[in-house]
Amino acid sequence: MYPLRAATEHASQSETTQLSIVIPHTETALTEAALHEAVRLASSLNARITLLAARIQPFPEPLDPTRGYPGYSELMTLAEAAGLPVTVQIVYARDWESACDHLLAQGSLIEMGVRKRWRRTREERMADWLTRAGHTVTLVPVQGGSPCWT
Repeated sequence: MYPLRAATEHASQSETTQLSIVIPHTETALTEAALHEAVRLASSLNARITLLAARIQPFPEPLDPTRGYPGYSELMTLAEAAGLPVTVQIVYARDWESACDHLLAQGSLIEMGVRKRWRRTREERMADWLTRAGHTVTLVPVQGGSPCWT
């Protein structure tokens, strides 16, 4: 009887786990494009969406969360307009790498908006680092302020 009971508990736990899509916030237009694509994916996959904003503080300054996040109102506006529940997480860190190491689970699904330039952008370098760290990164191409679906 015990294994049967454990199997039903395990089955109920696997039903409650959801796919999580993480969107690192870099610019409002890029975040909006990535959020639009994540909402499209999440609605068909029953996934949850997390908007990750990192407040990068240089070393001499303390990591003080009482200072606030300058783009908080923009992030909340994007999250409310998404149409699905979106969690906004603000992390105070010394650099992006330490913020992602601290917050992201191994193998996270990450959605990022990028603009194509003749040289690599900050978002493309971040996507390469996240891929090397073992995460699955999907890039959403953006032209100007709107996504380009080519």
